[in-house]
Amino acid sequence: MADLLAQEVAVQFEAIALDRSRPLIITDADEVLVRFGAGMEVFLAAQGLYYDWSAFHFEGTIRRSTDGQAIPNHAVAEIRERFLDECIQDLPVVAGAGDALQRLSLHTQIVILTNIPHSARDARRVGLSRHGIDYPIVTNVGGKGHAVRDLARRVDAPAIFVDDLPEHHESVALHAADVHRIHFIDDPRLEKLVGPAHHSHFQTETWVEVERVIHSILDIRAT
Repeated sequence: MADLLAQEVAVQFEAIALDRSRPLIITDADEVLVRFGAGMEVFLAAQGLYYDWSAFHFEGTIRRSTDGQAIPNHAVAEIRERFLDECIQDLPVVAGAGDALQRLSLHTQIVILTNIPHSARDARRVGLSRHGIDYPIVTNVGGKGHAVRDLARRVDAPAIFVDDLPEHHESVALHAADVHRIHFIDDPRLEKLVGPAHHSHFQTETWVEVERVIHSILDIRAT
């Protein structure tokens, strides 16, 4: 199964044309470009449910509004699948993300590396493009280190990774140590749950800060 998943990611790489001389930004989508948690809350409310924000997983944290009881795990899986099917195209954008990427694209090339089912890639593309975020998308499963490593090897310029989850920064640090790692989470409630990314190089709270850090990285590498 792991080989099959890696093959599906590799096929997506083949469809992306990268300029070896141009810096590369590899960015996550959920809670970096779009507000997954906020979208999920709206979806759950329509089902008479809510997410209690007590842990970073859905099992045991999606509860009925009527009595506060957690729904069973099989129902959690069904809810998540329905959300991806029905709502991934309509997630609200993270403040400043589209404008920052547009400015950065004048100096860099951008790839979106997102951990969602491969079958949801077209829906993700549509949803992001509605916010003017129209860059190549790679859907991934599991740690992002290998994917980032393989993308970074396709350029002879600085590579920069932006993601919300500490485990992905750890994975990239292990497999692609030369890649600059920027930790960014839009939702402060999620930030409290996952904590700092100790394997990142930079901690940021807004896209203004992310953009400033990237400019700094590229200026340092240029001199």
